[in-house]
Amino acid sequence: MDERNQEFKVGLMAVVAIAAAIVMVFKFGEIGNSWKPGTRISIVMPNATGVHPETPVLMSGIRIGQVESLQLVAEGRGVMVQVVIDSEHQFRNDSRATVSQSLLGDGAIEIIPGTNGEPIAQGDRIVGQAASNPM
Repeated sequence: MDERNQEFKVGLMAVVAIAAAIVMVFKFGEIGNSWKPGTRISIVMPNATGVHPETPVLMSGIRIGQVESLQLVAEGRGVMVQVVIDSEHQFRNDSRATVSQSLLGDGAIEIIPGTNGEPIAQGDRIVGQAASNPM
Protein backbone atom coordinates (compact mmCIF):
# COMPACT_ATOMS: atom_id res chain seq x y z
CA MET A 1 0.00 0.00 0.00
CA ASP A 2 2.90 2.37 0.68
CA GLU A 3 4.20 1.98 -2.88
CA ARG A 4 0.79 2.85 -4.36
CA ASN A 5 0.51 5.90 -2.09
CA GLN A 6 3.97 7.06 -3.16
CA GLU A 7 3.08 6.62 -6.87
CA PHE A 8 -0.05 8.73 -6.34
CA LYS A 9 2.00 11.53 -4.73
CA VAL A 10 4.55 11.49 -7.56
CA GLY A 11 1.77 11.62 -10.16
CA LEU A 12 0.06 14.48 -8.32
CA MET A 13 3.33 16.46 -8.23
CA ALA A 14 3.79 15.91 -11.99
CA VAL A 15 0.28 17.23 -12.70
CA VAL A 16 0.88 20.28 -10.48
CA ALA A 17 4.22 20.99 -12.21
CA ILE A 18 2.64 20.79 -15.68
CA ALA A 19 -0.23 23.06 -14.60
CA ALA A 20 2.26 25.59 -13.18
CA ALA A 21 4.24 25.55 -16.44
CA ILE A 22 1.09 26.20 -18.48
CA VAL A 23 0.07 29.09 -16.22
CA MET A 24 3.56 30.64 -16.53
CA VAL A 25 3.50 30.38 -20.33
CA PHE A 26 0.21 32.30 -20.48
CA LYS A 27 1.18 34.81 -17.79
CA PHE A 28 4.70 35.65 -18.96
CA GLY A 29 4.74 34.50 -22.57
CA GLU A 30 3.40 36.13 -25.70
CA ILE A 31 0.52 33.67 -25.95
CA GLY A 32 -1.30 35.38 -23.08
CA ASN A 33 -0.77 38.89 -24.48
CA SER A 34 -3.06 38.35 -27.46
CA TRP A 35 -6.01 37.74 -25.12
CA LYS A 36 -5.13 40.55 -22.74
CA PRO A 37 -7.91 43.14 -22.51
CA GLY A 38 -6.95 46.62 -23.55
CA THR A 39 -7.14 49.28 -26.22
CA ARG A 40 -4.93 48.71 -29.25
CA ILE A 41 -3.73 51.95 -30.83
CA SER A 42 -1.03 52.99 -33.31
CA ILE A 43 1.73 55.54 -32.82
CA VAL A 44 3.44 56.91 -35.93
CA MET A 45 6.96 58.22 -35.35
CA PRO A 46 10.00 59.10 -37.48
CA ASN A 47 12.12 56.33 -35.92
CA ALA A 48 11.83 53.86 -33.09
CA THR A 49 15.37 53.60 -31.76
CA GLY A 50 15.33 51.63 -28.50
CA VAL A 51 11.76 50.40 -28.98
CA HIS A 52 10.94 46.72 -29.43
CA PRO A 53 7.99 44.43 -28.63
CA GLU A 54 7.18 44.53 -24.90
CA THR A 55 8.74 47.99 -24.44
CA PRO A 56 6.73 49.72 -21.69
CA VAL A 57 4.28 52.53 -22.44
CA LEU A 58 4.23 55.07 -19.61
CA MET A 59 2.15 58.05 -18.56
CA SER A 60 3.55 60.24 -15.79
CA GLY A 61 6.05 57.47 -15.06
CA ILE A 62 3.37 54.80 -14.54
CA ARG A 63 3.23 51.77 -16.84
CA ILE A 64 -0.09 51.83 -18.72
CA GLY A 65 0.66 49.36 -21.51
CA GLN A 66 3.28 47.86 -23.78
CA VAL A 67 4.42 47.74 -27.38
CA GLU A 68 2.89 44.88 -29.34
CA SER A 69 4.64 45.23 -32.72
CA LEU A 70 6.54 47.58 -35.05
CA GLN A 71 6.41 47.99 -38.81
CA LEU A 72 7.88 50.36 -41.37
CA VAL A 73 5.63 52.97 -42.90
CA ALA A 74 5.74 53.28 -46.72
CA GLU A 75 9.28 53.48 -48.11
CA GLY A 76 10.92 53.75 -44.71
CA ARG A 77 9.59 57.24 -43.95
CA GLY A 78 8.69 56.28 -40.41
CA VAL A 79 7.62 53.53 -38.06
CA MET A 80 4.14 52.47 -36.98
CA VAL A 81 4.22 51.17 -33.43
CA GLN A 82 1.24 49.09 -32.32
CA VAL A 83 0.66 49.35 -28.56
CA VAL A 84 -1.84 47.86 -26.12
CA ILE A 85 -3.07 50.24 -23.43
CA ASP A 86 -4.42 48.50 -20.32
CA SER A 87 -8.21 48.76 -20.13
CA GLU A 88 -8.21 50.71 -16.86
CA HIS A 89 -6.26 53.65 -18.37
CA GLN A 90 -7.71 56.39 -20.58
CA PHE A 91 -6.39 59.48 -22.35
CA ARG A 92 -7.44 61.63 -25.31
CA ASN A 93 -6.69 61.08 -29.00
CA ASP A 94 -4.87 64.43 -29.27
CA SER A 95 -2.17 63.07 -26.94
CA ARG A 96 1.42 62.79 -28.12
CA ALA A 97 3.97 60.06 -27.60
CA THR A 98 7.71 60.47 -27.16
CA VAL A 99 10.39 57.84 -26.95
CA SER A 100 12.70 58.17 -23.99
CA GLN A 101 15.99 56.36 -23.93
CA SER A 102 18.32 55.56 -21.05
CA LEU A 103 22.10 55.69 -21.20
CA LEU A 104 22.10 51.91 -21.72
CA GLY A 105 19.81 52.16 -24.76
CA ASP A 106 16.63 50.87 -23.13
CA GLY A 107 13.61 52.67 -24.47
CA ALA A 108 10.16 53.52 -23.20
CA ILE A 109 7.26 55.34 -24.81
CA GLU A 110 5.93 58.21 -22.71
CA ILE A 111 2.38 59.40 -23.44
CA ILE A 112 1.85 63.14 -22.97
CA PRO A 113 -1.90 63.56 -22.38
CA GLY A 114 -3.93 65.82 -24.64
CA THR A 115 -6.69 68.13 -23.49
CA ASN A 116 -9.18 68.70 -26.32
CA GLY A 117 -9.60 65.39 -28.14
CA GLU A 118 -12.03 62.54 -27.76
CA PRO A 119 -11.28 59.64 -25.38
CA ILE A 120 -8.91 57.15 -27.02
CA ALA A 121 -10.66 54.30 -28.81
CA GLN A 122 -9.65 51.01 -30.36
CA GLY A 123 -7.68 51.58 -33.57
CA ASP A 124 -6.93 55.29 -32.99
CA ARG A 125 -3.63 56.73 -34.20
CA ILE A 126 -1.54 59.31 -32.36
CA VAL A 127 1.61 61.20 -33.32
CA GLY A 128 4.96 60.24 -31.86
CA GLN A 129 8.34 61.92 -31.61
CA ALA A 130 11.75 60.29 -31.84
CA ALA A 131 13.98 59.72 -28.85
CA SER A 132 16.19 62.48 -27.64
CA ASN A 133 19.84 61.53 -27.28
CA PRO A 134 20.58 60.92 -23.57
CA MET A 135 24.20 61.94 -24.10
